[in-house]
Amino acid sequence: MGDVVKVKKWAYDPEVLIERMHMTRRRRKVYVALEDLDLIFDERDLPEIIRMWEDGLALTDIARSFKRDPDEITCLIMSLARENRIRPRIVGAYGRRRR
Repeated sequence: MGDVVKVKKWAYDPEVLIERMHMTRRRRKVYVALEDLDLIFDERDLPEIIRMWEDGLALTDIARSFKRDPDEITCLIMSLARENRIRPRIVGAYGRRRR
C-alpha cells in the first residue's frame, strides 16, 4: 500500500494513444480525411441504396432519399464497388436525375 504508480502522460491523450497503437509509420502531424462525414450506414438501408444505384438514380437523389450528404453516398458507393457488391453503370457515377 502507498505505492505510487506513474502513468505516462500519453496514456490519457487519445490522439497520442491511437498513434502509438495503430500507426505503422511515424508522422509529424495526423490528418484525418473526411472526418466531417458520417460514413456509418444501417445495413437495412443498403438493399434500397443498391437498387437505386442499379436503377441509375443520381447520387444526389439517393442522398436526398436518405437525408445524407451526397459525399457520404459517394463513399458508400465506392466501398460497395470495391467489395464487388455493385457494378459500374451505363449512366455513370452521377446517374440520371429524378423527374
